Amino acid sequence: QALNLDDCMVGAAGAKALAGHLPSSDVKALSVARGQLGDDGAAMVLAALPACAVSLDLAGNGLGDETGILAGQRLSQMPSLGVSLAQNDLSMHLKDVLREEHGARCRV
Repeated sequence: QALNLDDCMVGAAGAKALAGHLPSSDVKALSVARGQLGDDGAAMVLAALPACAVSLDLAGNGLGDETGILAGQRLSQMPSLGVSLAQNDLSMHLKDVLREEHGARCRV
C-alpha cells in the first residue's frame, strides 16, 4: 500500500494523527514531502513506521540534524527502508555520515 500526502500541509498535528494509525497499517510507501511537518512531526512519523515500510519521503519539510539522526537510526533498525531527506536543512557533515552509513537508502 502507498500513501501520498505530498504538498498536503500535514503539519505537526496531522503527523501526530497519522502516527497514531501507522503502526497497525500495511503502508509500505509513505510520502509527506513538503508537508510542513517540522522536526517534531517527522519524528512522530519516523517512530510510528510499520515494520513493512520500505519507503519514506520527508523531503522539503525544513528538517534539521536532530531528525536526520533519527532517520539514520530508523534506517539501521529497518534494513528494507529507504528515506528521502532531500531539500531539508541538514548539515553537510550529517549528510556525509548518512551517505556513508546508508548509501542509496538515504537520499540527502
